Amino acid sequence: MIDTSGLWSIKRLGGIAVVQQPDDPRFESMPKSALEYVEVDYSVPASEIGPLLTRLASEQPAQDAAPDPDIQTRMAKEIEIAPEDGAFRRALWSLERSRHSPVRSAMACS
Repeated sequence: MIDTSGLWSIKRLGGIAVVQQPDDPRFESMPKSALEYVEVDYSVPASEIGPLLTRLASEQPAQDAAPDPDIQTRMAKEIEIAPEDGAFRRALWSLERSRHSPVRSAMACS
């Protein structure tokens, strides 16, 4: 079982995301989180995951475009904060914020 952060990383590196349907497990928070934050390829009941993985493993891999050019920066940031609680959401917020806003210091020349 992989958490949302791990699934996000797999997708960024060109992998396929398979998630159990949220209404299928006893606790739906993990698949709901994955579906909210990751572009999932398949969302199926647990009983269909094994056959789906068997089929996918027998197919030729798709020749997709190169991964996101920022992948190394994003992965490094994720690894840096992964041990913290709620790390995935903070990493996305941090990356989005740094992309759109310059870092400002309290000590600056006016």
